[in-house]
Amino acid sequence: MPHSGESQIFTPLAEPVFRAGCKELGAEWALGPGASEAAPFALLVIQYVAETSRYQAWLTGALRTNFAPDLIMVSRTAAAFRAMILLGNWRAEQCSAERLEQLRDECLAEVRSRFEAGDQDVTVHFDPTSALYAEED
Repeated sequence: MPHSGESQIFTPLAEPVFRAGCKELGAEWALGPGASEAAPFALLVIQYVAETSRYQAWLTGALRTNFAPDLIMVSRTAAAFRAMILLGNWRAEQCSAERLEQLRDECLAEVRSRFEAGDQDVTVHFDPTSALYAEED
């Protein structure tokens, strides 16, 4: 826990919360409580898009606002959209849970490697003071 005046360091090396959907897997890292009611988090998404017969993976930043225990809003700022990183785009005739998990693990390793190398395109997603998380009026 940081002492008063110290800023906490967030990293993709920490274990993320994993999310699963029908044709999508995600990993997210909470980046603290945020400056306002919206809490920033980094999000890695791997999904299968049936219309294009492709898997896609990207890293982005988002804000989560809890209005009530069962009412949560997730939003992204324009800066987060511009900074989104496309990690891969793979052709596949159908969705496979095993392939989704394999791609998630590969992309997670890539995000961690790029973070450790100091890649600013990645590190900015783990900085809660970044413009990616500044709420727009």
